[in-house]
Order: sequence, then structure tokens, then C-alpha cells
Amino acid sequence: MKTPNSKLEQIICSIKDFHFIEESEIKKLMSAFDLLTNCLSNSGCGIDGGINSYYVDHSLSVAQHMASWRFDCNVVAAAILYILPTNRITPLAELKLQVDGDIYTVLEGCADIHDQIISHKLNEFAQADYMVDYELSSRYPESFYIEIAAHIDILSRKFNSQSEDILTFAQNTREILIPQIKYIHAYKMADFLEELCFEIENRTAYDVVCSIIGEVDSLNEFSRKKFITKLKQIFDRNSNITSENLREFQVYIKLFSANKRSLASIYHYITHNNGRDALHNTTFSNDILKLKNFARTAFYDLILVIDDEIIVNKRCSTIDVFMEYFEAMLRPLGVFLYGYYQTTNQDACYFLLSDSVKNMYRFFVKTESQYLRYLYGDIVQDKFILYQTPKKPEDEIKVFKKDGTAEMIEKGITVLDFAFIIHEDLGLHFGNAILNQNGKPQPAYTILNNGDTVEIKKSEYITAELNWFRYLKTELAINYLIKHFKTQFRQSGRSIRVLTKDGRTISVPEGATVLDFAFFVYEDKGTCFDYALINQSKKHYTVDHVLCDGDTVMIQKSPTAQADYYWFRHVKTTKAINYLIEYFKSRDNL
Repeated sequence: MKTPNSKLEQIICSIKDFHFIEESEIKKLMSAFDLLTNCLSNSGCGIDGGINSYYVDHSLSVAQHMASWRFDCNVVAAAILYILPTNRITPLAELKLQVDGDIYTVLEGCADIHDQIISHKLNEFAQADYMVDYELSSRYPESFYIEIAAHIDILSRKFNSQSEDILTFAQNTREILIPQIKYIHAYKMADFLEELCFEIENRTAYDVVCSIIGEVDSLNEFSRKKFITKLKQIFDRNSNITSENLREFQVYIKLFSANKRSLASIYHYITHNNGRDALHNTTFSNDILKLKNFARTAFYDLILVIDDEIIVNKRCSTIDVFMEYFEAMLRPLGVFLYGYYQTTNQDACYFLLSDSVKNMYRFFVKTESQYLRYLYGDIVQDKFILYQTPKKPEDEIKVFKKDGTAEMIEKGITVLDFAFIIHEDLGLHFGNAILNQNGKPQPAYTILNNGDTVEIKKSEYITAELNWFRYLKTELAINYLIKHFKTQFRQSGRSIRVLTKDGRTISVPEGATVLDFAFFVYEDKGTCFDYALINQSKKHYTVDHVLCDGDTVMIQKSPTAQADYYWFRHVKTTKAINYLIEYFKSRDNL
């Protein structure tokens, strides 16, 4: 089927990258495009030029963003039409008669979110305590992402313009929309919009930062490219240059990327360290001229993404993986590790590195679920559409629930997968499965066949375990399990009070281990940790024991035992992590 617009054809191709779509869904997208052009024509002007031509091009660009962000046909169709209700071109009541219910729900959300932002602009001076409704992003998640895509397209189109309207639009984006994007943890999108706003609102500072970074980068371009090329070889999952002890990690690597750090991020970092607020200060600061010689300024971001299964199959953390690579492959290259730090906004942690000629890099290590959340925000765990991949009908089989209801599922999935498909709680408390009414309980890893009748037995005495990941194939079930463990292991951000043997009180984060506590008492107590005694008990507690509020702890040092790399998985605080890093740097003459 030939589409009437080349840009619409590109959108359909982008959707097919993540979804199997029927001809009827393609027709739905074409109908949305026809409705857009008809409504614009009926609004008083033709679509061949002027403002309505811009509306068509802008709407398709927004839809292209949504398709590349893995949303399905209904949401993309709503993105094509979003301009009609938000700009009062066509009333919602009229659109309700012309589009599917799923598309209308998204359009209704677009209008509500747009009205909230307009209301904020009108009320910001009249009511100092007026707040944007942050729950809009959870009530209308797809609509909220359409609003993000619209702001990205508008700011990208006009970034060279210094007209009053685009300056105001950039200011409203920074003050109203970006905080909401950070609220749902979509930091990559927030960074991109922050960069566009910085370029428009702080043009002088932006140009100076560009100039200085360009000058520094040109001086070190050869060594930097050589270093990054080497890293790409090391972190290639098919690489044959990695050491033998890293083979077990290699298969879990999903992505390694190296990108120039956001100019807004660098400017914010420099001015933050000089007591200034970068993105809220539109005047140029002479402090930016110190950028050339500012110590420990990383101009590049490196990201290593690994499969979530590594936490199950290898029982290790992302920090473990990095330290293994650092010891075996990076240190011999002359890489220096300064420490483990939080970003300025405290929304992520990274290792600060330099290569052999002192080029600086921020090195982030994330699991795939962490990386997707960094890209898309909370919708990753709330909306499973983002994990879907194209499926053909021949890749599916038909099975039946106990009541005879038929379900089309992927070939090769397990009864545990099927339990999650029926209901999240049924999956989390899976006991066993009965197939074809034969009365024989089947374990979680049992593969379903075409025509099976499945009865899932729930047990309140059983709760999901980490090794269940190996029994799952569907992204839906995997995502439910990830969500469960994220909730289970999430640190509250609160502190607890722990006593030393001599009665001193030390405050540590909730969830900290006795090993964390040892480093809080004294560095040597941590690196030479043998065991801990708690509340005058004679029991010896190991490094992984989690402390409770009010515990009295005595750390016993060992005359022979020394810190090991696996200890990284048992510390929760940056202080302990940094002490371990310093210990290994000293021990290994880094």
C-alpha cells in the first residue's frame, strides 16, 4: 500500500521496527493524516503554504518522534492529530465522532496537558503558589510524551531565532515542562531539551563553551579517537581481545557508546562549582573562561549497557562488571580512575576516568532496564509497549485458560510467562501449573504447546525469586519481575542511626550493610573487615548483612583478610565505594 506522504511512509517504517502491524493499522494512520489535512483546509487556509503547511510538517515530525520512541499505531495516529485540539482548530467533541476511542483518549489527554501548561503561564504571576499538575504524566502518559515531542520539534526548528516568542517558549519549556520530565525520570529527554533551551536562552555562554570545547577537542582529537576505538573493541560482545576471565561478562553486553557531553551539562557543572546557577542565569559569566584549565572536567560521556540477566546468572552488580574490566583491560591501557561520583543533579552515578594523555570521561554503567528508563522514563515499567518487538502471526500459538478462553501467545514461552500474562499477582506468586487437566503439577520452566489448556495455581507462601528470570521469555513478564525487584530493593533515601561499641552514633543510609558501616567508622576497618558483632551477640555477621535502626555494631578487623572486588556488590554508599576504589588503586599501583 502506497502512502500519500513520504514522511508518513518513514513513520510507518519506524513503527514496524518495534511492532507487527496489520494493513488496517496502516489505513488508520493514513486516515489520521487525511483528517489532519481536511481539518486544516476547513480552518480557512490551504495546506500548500503558510501556517497550515507548517502544522502538517510539525505534526508528522512529532509522530516520527513517537514512532522512534516505540509507541504503537494508535498513539502515533494521535500524534498526527494532536495539533487540532491543542490549537483549537477542531473541537474535541467533533474529533470524538471521527476517530477510534483509543486515539480519542490520547487526544483528550493532549488537550488537558496543553491547557495546564497555558494555565501555568497565565497564573505564574497572579498566584505564586500555583503548581502544574504533576499527575498528568501518569494519567495521560502517551499524551505527555506527545507534548515532549512537540517541544523538541519546535525548539529544534527555531534554535537560530532570537525572536521574543521562541525565547518565551524556551523559558516555559525549562520552567514548566523539564521539571515534569525529570519527575518521571526521563533524563535523556530532559537533557536534550535543556540543551536546546540553553542554546536559545544563553547564546553568548553557549557560543563560548562551544569555542573552548572545540579548541580543547581539536588538540586531543587523535588520542581521544584512538582511546574510544580501543574501548569499542574491548566492549564488543564478539571481541576476541578480552581476557579469559571476562568471557563470562562479554555475552551480557548490549551496547557501548561514546558521545560528546551536553554543553548545558558542562556549563552547569562549571558554574555549579563556582556557586552559580547556569541555566537560570542569562548573563555571561567570566568564570566560563576558566573552562580550559578547570580540573576534572569531562567532555565525553561513555555508556556501557549490559543485560539485566547478569544480576541473576552471575550474581553481581554493574559496579562489579566495571571493576573487572578496569582491572583486566583498562588499567593496562594507562586509564586512571579518579572515583565514583554523582551527577550535578544527583540523578545518576558514574566513574570519572582519564586516558593516558589526561582526556577526561564520565563512564556510566547501566543495566538494559536502567538504560531504557534513562531514555524514556517511568513509562518503561508502566507501559510495556516500549519492550515490544515485531512478531509475525506464525510465531504465535493458541492456548486456553481453565475457563476455555483462548489466548494467542509466543511460541516457546513458559507457564510462568503465561501466569504473568493473566495477571501480575498470579505471576509473582506462581505455585505450579496443570496442563490439559491431567492433574500433574508442572514447574515454572515448562514450555507450552499449541492447544494446551493451562490452569495456574497461585501460592501466597511463594514470592518471586531472582532465578525466575531464566524461566521467562516475554518482555511483559520480565518487566513485571524487574518492577517487583526494583520495589523490593529500592532505598528509601532515609537514614538510620547505628551505634559504635563505645556509644558513638553514626548516621548511615537505610539499607546500608555492616561493610558500609565499617568504612564510616574508619577506612582501615572496611578494607580489613573480617566480621561484625551486633547487639552484643556472639554471631559473626558477614559483609552482606543489612543494618537496622538502633543496632550496636562492633567491627572486627582481620590480620590477613583484605578487600576483594566482589565486595563492591555489598556496599550501598558512595563513601564505601570510593574507599574501595582508592584501596585497589593503591594496592595495584594505579
